[in-house]
Amino acid sequence: MKRIFEFQEKLAELGSPENLPLQKNNAHELRWWARYAFVSKSECDDMWYESLFEHCDPSKVTGDFSPDYSLLPPKGVKHLRTVAPHAKLIFLIREPVDRLWSGVTYAVRTRKDLSLEQKSNLAHKNLDKPMQNAFSDYPKIIRNFELQFPKNRILYLFHDEISLNPYEILRQTCSHLDIDFDESYFPEISQKINSSPVIEMDPDIKIETTRRYISTLKWLSNRFGGHATRWENRAKKLLDCN
Repeated sequence: MKRIFEFQEKLAELGSPENLPLQKNNAHELRWWARYAFVSKSECDDMWYESLFEHCDPSKVTGDFSPDYSLLPPKGVKHLRTVAPHAKLIFLIREPVDRLWSGVTYAVRTRKDLSLEQKSNLAHKNLDKPMQNAFSDYPKIIRNFELQFPKNRILYLFHDEISLNPYEILRQTCSHLDIDFDESYFPEISQKINSSPVIEMDPDIKIETTRRYISTLKWLSNRFGGHATRWENRAKKLLDCN
């Protein structure tokens, strides 16, 4: 149903009066979304997945991205390696408490029936949802993928750099994928996409949640240093003051 909902959103966007009659590129994109959305359970296999890339320009690097991949079980990651043994992976790491809060606020962004206060209450209620917490379980996610893929095929980037130095993230990504980098390739770099509503986390709940993630922050700091160490130090300071 999620894919069908996404298709409906794309249809509303590309099928709006100002986009009619459809341009060739828009028609091609809608056909792709239809093939992506309307697939039966029995048809949802590796061949179907590969068909989604059949019209890609072979002279260009093509990939697929979704936070959902981080929740693959060990069997799923092993299958991913079987399907794409030479894949190069990119994993963007965000401070785990910030990621958790972003996840629960993003989940309520489309609830037009709720006031901002109601969205805030729902977001706080969802903080304990297992799936949301699984996205922030970086030790488990990283170990899972590194059991199947060599470390040199995984590029770890940090969410902080998106605002501090976005071109550096893109430079590292291009280098990892063995493609040229030029700032002019990214004219829309300042454009925000999929922003969550601005809702502040309750200070007491933030302290409680930070305490719950202190071991994860320590693990990240030991593994990566840099931004992760700053996250850990900031968390320790918050807890020491409370």
